[in-house]
Amino acid sequence: MKVFKRRRNKKGRIIESTTFYGRYKLDGAPSFVVVNLKCTDKQVAFEKLRAIVREEERERAGLGVSRAERECLKLPLSVLIDGYVSELIRLGRTHEHIRHIESRLNTLAKDCGWGSIRDMSGESFCKWRKGKQISAKTLNEYQNAVTSFLSWLGKSKGVKLNCFDGVQHVDARGNETFERGTLTIEQAKSLLAVAPRKRGIAYALSLYTGLRRGEIEGLEWKDIKLEEKVPFLIIRASTSKNRKTATIPLHPDLVRMLSRWKEEIGEEDSRVIPDGIPQNRLGLWKDFKDSNIPRVNQYGQKIDFHALRHTACTFMQTMGGSPQVAMIFMRHSEMRLTSKVYTNALELPIAESVNKLPSLIPDKWTQKGTTFSVSKKKKLSLAVTEEKTGKVDFNQYLKGSDTDCHNISQPVKGTKMAERGGFGPPVPDLTSTAV
Repeated sequence: MKVFKRRRNKKGRIIESTTFYGRYKLDGAPSFVVVNLKCTDKQVAFEKLRAIVREEERERAGLGVSRAERECLKLPLSVLIDGYVSELIRLGRTHEHIRHIESRLNTLAKDCGWGSIRDMSGESFCKWRKGKQISAKTLNEYQNAVTSFLSWLGKSKGVKLNCFDGVQHVDARGNETFERGTLTIEQAKSLLAVAPRKRGIAYALSLYTGLRRGEIEGLEWKDIKLEEKVPFLIIRASTSKNRKTATIPLHPDLVRMLSRWKEEIGEEDSRVIPDGIPQNRLGLWKDFKDSNIPRVNQYGQKIDFHALRHTACTFMQTMGGSPQVAMIFMRHSEMRLTSKVYTNALELPIAESVNKLPSLIPDKWTQKGTTFSVSKKKKLSLAVTEEKTGKVDFNQYLKGSDTDCHNISQPVKGTKMAERGGFGPPVPDLTSTAV
């Protein structure tokens, strides 16, 4: 380890550098390292060189901050975000996913005042989150964008920040800004009846296969096998959300519909839906209006294009499909998503299922009539008339007397039993003239 000033020959003259340089070599290193110490005092230069060597030795022992980390800490946060976005593009993430990630990270950097990764903190994020009037789900997606960015920094740059380790997600249960509904069978038939052919194909694909909008738009004729014994379609990994290839059997009605559509447009365009699916406001809302389908159903649930996927899942459940089959059909990773999010519980045939429960109660509890035993061989409901007694002595019936007790409850003039409601109170007869 030594400090020196560089010398060079310029037109026969020896020129010496104004600042000192340092030269060192660590144990086991293949060669010497030369650094510019950028100072004119030799003693100061030697101390700086000693500090550099000490940091290098600590880094090799795993006790200090690496050079890559030091360089990363100096960079503006916007440069690091651009690097992360470039990595997402290289990995083949969808355009929509990349757009959301980039937008959320840049929004947080601006609103929270993060100029570099040194400025990032869970406290500033929580303060920003507290003042935002947006859904809990969206707030959690902002947090997910940050944590995935920090994870990338740790893997690619060696910068491991734990400033978000103590930040919990917002509980989104019961705090949704809206709940997505489903179509009934009659509404689905009406929608397919009034929709133009191209949009009708898109609706039918979503209703019969549960495909998402992007997956339908990426569907090509080579992915659809109409001539097979059991027709099916293939969802390529490049177009599916989970980046996994899957196959879905096709309903006979959908097979006939796709066959006619293929004959009509030919295969000049390899995509099943040329030019993609119009946005809701340009197509779906108009078709809803023409088929008398409200955009908000009777339960206050909103219906959009993605609601057709929810409808497919609900149909699968209400038509007798098992939850496991529905989960595989929807290509979900867990049952909770299928049963809790995509199945509309309000449309499930719960009453019919209750009526199918086995009969468990003995016949003596389900006999018709009002006769029941009071004591051994004694009956309470024997015929009695209003002419035999004007006043009823309840004590004699409690003693098990054979005296007739029919019509204990005297008829009330001007009343009648309720038409519905089971064991409801008498309803006044508004047509009676009695006062």
